[in-house]
Amino acid sequence: MWLTIAVISTLFIGVSTILSKIGIKDADAYVTGAVTNTVLLLAFAGTALFTGKFDQIPDMGMWTWISIAVSGAVLSVSWVFYFLGLKGGSVSVFLAIQSLTIV
Repeated sequence: MWLTIAVISTLFIGVSTILSKIGIKDADAYVTGAVTNTVLLLAFAGTALFTGKFDQIPDMGMWTWISIAVSGAVLSVSWVFYFLGLKGGSVSVFLAIQSLTIV
């Protein structure tokens, strides 16, 4: 199941990158990043609200909060460079380099 999810994720990331490249052509990278991430926040919050998962928040421990907050900060920096790099470079080259991020 996880392999299928990974493939679907990869396909959507590819489509998202192409749409971002089209949208960023005549716009600022920071503005497009802010809009994209606002939509992402609303999608996740809406899904958590719709599925009733927000009631699990009190069960999250301190280390969970810290790791998620730090992850969010690091991901934010990643998104800034993602949109700046996407604005200036070729999509195919950009995605090839970005796919080297295997930890």
